[in-house]
Amino acid sequence: MKQVLVASLGGSPSVITETIWALMHPHELADPRDPDRRPFIPDEVRVIATAFHDGFASLEDREKTIRERIGALYRQYGHKRPNIPPFEIVTGASGTPLTDVRTNEANDEYGDLVTRVLTGYVRDPEVRLHVSLAGGRKTMSSIDQAVTSLVARPGDEISHILVDPEGLTGCPEFWWPDQDAGRPDQTVEHRFTKKRFSTRSQDVGLGLSIVTFVPLGVAFPITRELTDLTYRKLRNYVALEVARGELILDYQARTVTYGEETVELPALQFSLLALMAVARKEGWQGVGPDGRGPNHGGWVDRDELLDAKSETFGRFELLYTGMFGGEPWQTATAMRQDNILVSVRSFVPGAGVDDPTRVERTRLKTLLGRQFQNILIRDRLLVDVARKGRNRDFRFGVSLPSERIVLRGFGPSTFKGRS
Repeated sequence: MKQVLVASLGGSPSVITETIWALMHPHELADPRDPDRRPFIPDEVRVIATAFHDGFASLEDREKTIRERIGALYRQYGHKRPNIPPFEIVTGASGTPLTDVRTNEANDEYGDLVTRVLTGYVRDPEVRLHVSLAGGRKTMSSIDQAVTSLVARPGDEISHILVDPEGLTGCPEFWWPDQDAGRPDQTVEHRFTKKRFSTRSQDVGLGLSIVTFVPLGVAFPITRELTDLTYRKLRNYVALEVARGELILDYQARTVTYGEETVELPALQFSLLALMAVARKEGWQGVGPDGRGPNHGGWVDRDELLDAKSETFGRFELLYTGMFGGEPWQTATAMRQDNILVSVRSFVPGAGVDDPTRVERTRLKTLLGRQFQNILIRDRLLVDVARKGRNRDFRFGVSLPSERIVLRGFGPSTFKGRS
């Protein structure tokens, strides 16, 4: 199991080494809630920082110094030096590094960065994540905790570090207890008061507080699956999920609405989405996201859709042709324009082709993904594809429960009942 520390950083770089030391020495903390806590030795340390570097010659100098101090801490206690990727520096919309996070825009930029970093880790089941809230402004810590709560899994942790005596926080040469072990002078000087403080562990108290939170990554697994998730999209997505937002398909307008956004689809892609939505809404029996049989339902079977004699294809064809008034010449023209006979009815698996319906499903996802700006509807609401076993058991459908799907304009003239 790979152990990863993700730490925010503002103007106090020592919070990183203080946190690592505390994780290495849980017995020193004497936390009565977890007396048997084992040491957490980060294999990787990921730093998310502002560009503020007071006391250092440059950003590069700050990063170099922190890397050296982390390396010295690990050497002192006989641990292998951790992997330390290049520091992530929050930037503004123009790409300029931000020395502070004070505005709503800056908060969103910081949140996007944190979301990208954390989701990159929680996708890996072999990573145990520990997020430190100690560095930066309180708003940064708040965003750290919010994002972690939404993407984390059981076993991931959040913490905050406190130093006693508090005056040590004003000593730029203090990095961790016993850092000067073996030296005659084991004290450091406060940058303003010039008072000296001991660095001996018996004189220093590091209070690592493990923050209790609910790991909602279990409830919102999509937060771990997407590669282009941002903080803003995550907020909107969760808000809609909590509000149990509806997916609305308007047959006459050929539009899809979710939340505050509406997009119009080409006839073929709308028909494919509508077929899946109706299957979910009506609870078609026999095929579902978890398998086949009488206890499964709500999804579409790929092979049935490819069979021109099947009821599934007949429903699809009726839905599609209904958009053009059902007149023979209009239907024939529409089919030629959208190449429906090639796109759906005549799909035949060829050499090396696993799932020929993938082309239209991918096109549908691409259209929705490009047009819906605030939420990644294509990945959460639409097409989930299952391929299990040697028989290439392909099933697909809408992920939302049926009560959150609204069909408008789907009258008897456009869709016949299914037995």
